[in-house]
Amino acid sequence: MKLKQIIKILTKRIFPLFRKDIQKITINNQKIKYIHFDKGTPYTIVFENGLGTGMAFWDNALLELAKEHSVFAYSRPLKEELKIMKEGWQSDAEDVISNIKKVLDRCKIKTPYILVGHSLGGLYVQLFAKAYPESVKAMVLVDGTYPDEFSDMEAMKVPPKLQKTWKYLSKNTTDIGQGLLTSPITKQVPIMILSALLKEDIEGNPEWNEMITCMHKKQENYLSLYPWAKQVWVDSGHNIHFEKPEMVVDTVRRVIDAN
Repeated sequence: MKLKQIIKILTKRIFPLFRKDIQKITINNQKIKYIHFDKGTPYTIVFENGLGTGMAFWDNALLELAKEHSVFAYSRPLKEELKIMKEGWQSDAEDVISNIKKVLDRCKIKTPYILVGHSLGGLYVQLFAKAYPESVKAMVLVDGTYPDEFSDMEAMKVPPKLQKTWKYLSKNTTDIGQGLLTSPITKQVPIMILSALLKEDIEGNPEWNEMITCMHKKQENYLSLYPWAKQVWVDSGHNIHFEKPEMVVDTVRRVIDAN
């Protein structure tokens, strides 16, 4: 099978958002791609990506929810994503919140929001919900990064081949999340937490066992941070929304029904 045929199959069956309905906007001299289906609901489901995944990973969940609900997803600029993976990355909570607010405002996305954040995006939506509680109806964390997830590489027994990436993420991510640990979200909007069991990661990389055990404990800490939240453990890898989009769809529907 030729490469062009493979790409065609992928774009049709796995990444439909690459083919249609994509809009573009320039913010801070950076082009941002986004998709917005407005179904007239009195809220909008907003998807925030994890590092390096882009909005296409939400495809199946987003398109299913878009049948009945207003939805919005966007991809952060590539330059911003690459900065996060470099040692000189400098950011803070205000930057994160400001960037999300600019995107939502410029794209004229209707409030209140149901924020759905994966991985690093999970940390980002928590920061946004704390800054703009009146704009948030509910929140779903999809294996979301815990505020001090990367704070202690030695204690987490991070394998050598992952240490470079971990090091880049550790300082800024910990600094960004520190405010949530000292002053967490107090408005008791519905919060659902989907946490990945990562069984295949452990089976394929036995040396990761201690690190993943620590990561699971971090996920459990969410219930101390938000005592009213509900947590579901998913038999999946880190990209729950890509591997088991039906879990995201069901969870978002549950938080909508809880309001």
